[in-house]
Amino acid sequence: PQPHRRNTSGVRWSHLASFGTPLMGFALSLRSSRQFIRRGRLAQRGCALGGYAALRTRAMAGCFPISSVLPKGGKPCSRALGLRSASKQGDLPRLWKYFAVHRDWCDHVLFYEDGTFAQGRLGGHGSWQLTSPGTGRASNLELELRWQSYSHVAASPVEVLSSSSGSTETFTAEAVKLELVSGEGLPCPGSEKQGPRALLFSSVGSQCLPVVREHWLAKPSMMQFDVALMFYKEASSHAYSDLSELVSTQECVELSHSPGMKWPNFMKWMEANGGAEAVAARYDYVWVVDDDVRLDTAEINRLFSILRDHREVEFACPSFDASSDGVWRYFDGHDPKYKLRYTDFIECTAPVLKTTWLTDPGFARCLQGVRTGCFIDFCFFPAAGRRRDAVAVIDAVQCHHPPRGADAPSEMRQVQAWEDHKEDDVYFDQAGVPRDWYWFRQPQVFGGVPAEEDGRRAAVEFAGTTVPVPGSSGVLQLPSAGFGTAFYPEDHLRGTPEEALVCESVDAALRAGVRLFDCANQYTSQRHVGAALERALQTGLVSRDELVVVTKLAQFDSHSEVVEGVQRALGELRLDYVDVLMPHIPCSNEGWRWFEEEVDAGRVRHLGISNYDQLGAQGLPKLKELLLSCRIRPAVHEFELHPLLQNREMVEFCQKEGIQILSYSPLGAPHKVQKYVDGISGLVSAEEAEARRYQLSCLDHPATIALARRRGVSPAQLVLSWHFRKGFVPIPKSWDPVHIKANCPGVLASLVLEPAEMNVLEAMDADVRTILLYKKGTRREL
Repeated sequence: PQPHRRNTSGVRWSHLASFGTPLMGFALSLRSSRQFIRRGRLAQRGCALGGYAALRTRAMAGCFPISSVLPKGGKPCSRALGLRSASKQGDLPRLWKYFAVHRDWCDHVLFYEDGTFAQGRLGGHGSWQLTSPGTGRASNLELELRWQSYSHVAASPVEVLSSSSGSTETFTAEAVKLELVSGEGLPCPGSEKQGPRALLFSSVGSQCLPVVREHWLAKPSMMQFDVALMFYKEASSHAYSDLSELVSTQECVELSHSPGMKWPNFMKWMEANGGAEAVAARYDYVWVVDDDVRLDTAEINRLFSILRDHREVEFACPSFDASSDGVWRYFDGHDPKYKLRYTDFIECTAPVLKTTWLTDPGFARCLQGVRTGCFIDFCFFPAAGRRRDAVAVIDAVQCHHPPRGADAPSEMRQVQAWEDHKEDDVYFDQAGVPRDWYWFRQPQVFGGVPAEEDGRRAAVEFAGTTVPVPGSSGVLQLPSAGFGTAFYPEDHLRGTPEEALVCESVDAALRAGVRLFDCANQYTSQRHVGAALERALQTGLVSRDELVVVTKLAQFDSHSEVVEGVQRALGELRLDYVDVLMPHIPCSNEGWRWFEEEVDAGRVRHLGISNYDQLGAQGLPKLKELLLSCRIRPAVHEFELHPLLQNREMVEFCQKEGIQILSYSPLGAPHKVQKYVDGISGLVSAEEAEARRYQLSCLDHPATIALARRRGVSPAQLVLSWHFRKGFVPIPKSWDPVHIKANCPGVLASLVLEPAEMNVLEAMDADVRTILLYKKGTRREL
């Protein structure tokens, strides 16, 4: 409490510090209203409402968080004040704030979503229930208050207030008035019992009635979503009449008529309902589904519920059962191993959109360009910033898309023939959608959430990135993060023999869920990695199919040297084949053909490239030349990448060509930065050397430190999460088991960076190439 003061009438009053800045008008009206009651001016029962005008001043001035007000005596009473213990602000319960002028008292009253209420100052509390005895949306409402504790005189344990208008802003009873202070009023009965609302939108034809009646609206009482249907066939048809009759009995379903296809009709409906902002304010998700997709009411509810549990997903679709028809069923067919799979593509047949994207300028251009649905299915992933967890197939929900044939023709084909779909790209181009957003690319799967979750979100949750490799044996399943194994001279300073240090670290990485190991013939550690992997395979810790082992050859002048190098790698790694082979530095086209022959021989499964970025301006031309001449395309490109060296041009080209990026030194190689700082000591002042560390180190950079502290994570976890959200596969290296476990793929999956945080890290780009720093530090050069 603040020191006692006096108002203009000389009456002492006490202003509670928790009210915030003293409000003179509030203080005067508070004391004045109490004086009125104390002096008997409102003493008669039934006359309390006469003082409402004076008390209204207090209600208006008192629009503060009542949960911060102390009760009489200054001692906090959590129940009376509505204070709940919570680890973070998001855990606080929802509440509604009212001001009551009662026959015996005046005070704020807080109503909680769990059905309890509490007075703000007097300390009383109890339970509440809002009911609607009549029928219809504008019926009489009754608010029942059951007091469990109260301090006022002659209080009844049960009081009933009513609102004849159906509004929840004001409730009255004899000599009692309860009025909303600010915000929304109590939820009307039935309006919130099912949680947030979603929308199902479909442009429907004359064949839709069985799907709508027997699937989507099969159980109207269970519907946690609204339905908007646009009939695109003749309005005079019997189907439209039957559909109108069905909809007339459903409170949450609307029907209109508009010739046209699904997406243009969706835009028309959205415009007729207040525009994108209004729709986004009303609904959290919208399922824009074809009229022949069969999914029952309960499963539609479940689809939206899963998405609300996985807020990282911006665009999604249900999986399709084995008997469903469609060109993409090989990709989005149901996979029982997963609850959901993260992808870069969902077909336009049944996509679910988070409605916030309706107001996004970039995605709005996609909606302007879409006609038949073709091409927009490729836009979801780039519109969401190419985050690898932003687009998903929901395997926990299976829908059915029936085959179309002579006995069951597609009505939509009558609106627009299939061969006309190929012209849709013209509209996307006119709308200003970048071509690499909507143009065809081979879909990828980035991993998924297992169907049987055991409470621990381990690395298997993000088990792989599917990278297509034409001409090689099958598809490369690339884990979302790897483990670097290069052993540097300064690593000997740890005091542990190299063999023991490498073997223990590889074992720790395997137990943390890591399945990708980056090796090279140049690394003295490769033979120790092989020993650790052999032990893990023999003990059953991991199977060979789970592993992705990468190795590199640095020097070769003939095919025989390539064969010799591969055989040496297989011997050191104790494997029958390596998953990815790459030249350590860019090679000639002839050298690449020698690598291709290793794939043909079965000693190598896939090919990759590395360090084309180090060629400077010649890097991209050389890579384009390779892609034009090669028989087996590189599946991956490994090069240095971190927030201080973002190689934007190379990244954009690789992503456009479907080449997966492996980022080495993903944390900015702190040991290389340290080598440089040690090397320049004596050449510059200690202050200057330390300042350069902050400029050149990702983990010591002020922006990284600030963001990491804000999120409660380590700088390393923050930077690795940046790689994950960018779609890169980082290959961090550590000999510390604690760091290995802290930076495992499962941790990366659980940390979702916000767009503003990504922008901060994007702005750090300074072309800091740590391999050059390491060389300068070794030579003691500035």
